Amino acid sequence: MPTFEGANTPLKLIAQLNKQNVPVIVLTGSPELPPVHVAGTTVLEKPVSEAVLLVHLRPVIAKKRSR
Repeated sequence: MPTFEGANTPLKLIAQLNKQNVPVIVLTGSPELPPVHVAGTTVLEKPVSEAVLLVHLRPVIAKKRSR
């Protein structure tokens, strides 16, 4: 597994996961999050309610079950 260093580490990891068709949900408390415009990536700002999180998790779980 490659290692990532520096401030862009999360963005590099997200890009790598997306290349592998792994859906990514980012939870952030930072209003200054760098833009993440990658298909398959969802960015949610904390605090996140259980209902909102489930709205985004259910399709991921359903897709995995259908494989």
